Amino acid sequence: MRWGRVLLFLVAVLAGVAALDPSRPAGRHPASAEAVPHLTKPAAPAPSTLILYTNTGPWGDLGELYAIFAANLAGRFGTYEAKPVSAFAPGDLDRHTATIFIGSTFEEKLPAAFLEAVAHSARPVLWMQYGIDQLARATPDFAERFGWTPLAYDPPAAVAEVRYKGASLTRQPTDDGGVTALRLDHPDRVDVLAQAVHAGGREAPWAVRSGSLTYIGENPFSYMSETDRYLILSDLMFDLLAPKTQERHRALVRIEDVSPNSDPAKLKAIADYLWSEQVPFSVAVIDTYADPLGVETGKPRRIDLAHAPKVVDALRYMAAHGGTLIMHGHTHQAGRMRNPYDAITGDDFEFYRAHVDAKNYVRYDGPLAEDSTPWALARIDEGLAVWAAAGLPAPTYFEFPHYAGSAADYVAVQNRFGQRYDRAIYFRGTLSGHPDARRQDGQFFPYPLRDVYGSWVIPENLGNVEQVGYNHNTSRTPAQIVESARLNLVVRDGFASFFYHAYLGPTQLKQIVPPIKAMGYAFVAPASLTPPGAGLFRGHELGGRDQQLQAGRGLQDIRIAGRLGGQRRPQLGLGDHAAGQQIFPKPLIRSPEPGQGGGERLVIQRLLADEQVAQQHMGSAHRGPDLGGVGGVQGAAIDQPVHCRMSGAQGPVAPAESQGEGDVAERRIDIGDPLAAAGREKGL
Repeated sequence: MRWGRVLLFLVAVLAGVAALDPSRPAGRHPASAEAVPHLTKPAAPAPSTLILYTNTGPWGDLGELYAIFAANLAGRFGTYEAKPVSAFAPGDLDRHTATIFIGSTFEEKLPAAFLEAVAHSARPVLWMQYGIDQLARATPDFAERFGWTPLAYDPPAAVAEVRYKGASLTRQPTDDGGVTALRLDHPDRVDVLAQAVHAGGREAPWAVRSGSLTYIGENPFSYMSETDRYLILSDLMFDLLAPKTQERHRALVRIEDVSPNSDPAKLKAIADYLWSEQVPFSVAVIDTYADPLGVETGKPRRIDLAHAPKVVDALRYMAAHGGTLIMHGHTHQAGRMRNPYDAITGDDFEFYRAHVDAKNYVRYDGPLAEDSTPWALARIDEGLAVWAAAGLPAPTYFEFPHYAGSAADYVAVQNRFGQRYDRAIYFRGTLSGHPDARRQDGQFFPYPLRDVYGSWVIPENLGNVEQVGYNHNTSRTPAQIVESARLNLVVRDGFASFFYHAYLGPTQLKQIVPPIKAMGYAFVAPASLTPPGAGLFRGHELGGRDQQLQAGRGLQDIRIAGRLGGQRRPQLGLGDHAAGQQIFPKPLIRSPEPGQGGGERLVIQRLLADEQVAQQHMGSAHRGPDLGGVGGVQGAAIDQPVHCRMSGAQGPVAPAESQGEGDVAERRIDIGDPLAAAGREKGL
């Protein structure tokens, strides 16, 4: 019986690998595709989301950041358009499946046409935080129509818990935004979706729905974490855009920081354990280990996989036992620079600058001095050459070391891979065409999606085992990861995705995997989550426009076509280096074992090469993709340990079977795409 189960598991793994075969038409059985003619029902149009946001006052730029976060979530389901609410025009709501309004600016005056449209909309509208009092005043029969009335805002720190679907989700006590108090005038007309729990246990509505209007009394994008009420918003997205989605829960595990300096015996032991549990997994591979300052042995040291045959053998063993090898940077450090620790592989950043300040916080400093899209592409290609020299198959997923890169670096990864397996940082000002490298925040996802960089993202939303806390990052136990997985069950088609460092060996994995499986999660391989077209740009070489992709210009030649707040060609250049940003999407991990190294369409058009380059469809006017379908970042604050208004948490779909509503059968490419016939997609 055991070998029978193992055989079934092997078949499932091979099926995931077969799904990546570019020679096989997507969605067709190889034996019967030509033999059995059949009629295909035309695919329904992908859901589209209108995202409106406030953007005035001293914190106005946060409105756009929150809109980026909302656009990313909308990328799970289909396309999106994002713009300031001041740019609202009559008829906007009717052109989209649903609308999200983020009122993050207190007392910004809202357009009368927008208030009128929301009051009478037959299409779903999700309203967050401020401005609801203006809607109530502009709608004389508001209480009669919707059954409730907005009152004052609860004082900061009055709510530390939000209850939803029987689960108690956390809320950052220092969040100073407060929660809108509501009076239920006609309780029979109101669905209370979630309850805010005040001191002493008193409950009050946190989120309500009446007819087409859903209201959340605060901004869930503020101070996100793996156990946070942000998960409620992530689940409510299904009500807006894919209400018939059925309940299912999947899990992923990624073995982290595997380099030529790793212990082959531990790698094989981890593979053996996961194979015995019939759990597919991923392996984050760093192809070159470097200690240029000789910190570990007293002498500089550098070794790549081509000269580490025992590690390569272990990697092949892992791949043969259910592992997917992904690219985790090239060296996971930045030359001889302490960035921020010791220039050792696995400890330091590779694609971003950082330092540890006097208060022992790790701070983002901005792009590296040599940073540009061609530089990043060259670095990636150096790593891919090592993979080839070692006889390993080219990876199809990329993970940024320490989840950080510049805008130009995200372009490079999108060009080479089209897909990532990580969390990411997002730069304020991107939607309006003026990204600010000094002001960025991170976001994690409880399901796979296409983000505003155009990449398909396999999520990581539970964090990792951290034995010792440092730099204000607390330790994290297997039990905490399991508890986070339990709370993520509130997301109806959500994931429990964590990473685990190879140097730990399999012992603590055994405290995580069985409890997660017992909750009903099914572990899956990333290939089962990748829509058709995910690897479209992998291996593409830069052409005649190389000279345009210089440091400081970054995304300038990635045209985000569409309204984009009135900007048709936002200049997504790098600008000045960042100053003192608080970290981070993924905590730095320092190995405890010496020697064990740790147009109107948002289409991101790759004009990196010549006119033959395919356009990666991202959606409409800030639109997300036509795709159906958290160790949190603690605040990217400038000169503050935690930003008083914002903390972005950082950061997966199932084997090919019957698809629920919102799943993607295929990805539509924009009409203008010269390679529209070739639909493919992403990686890590």
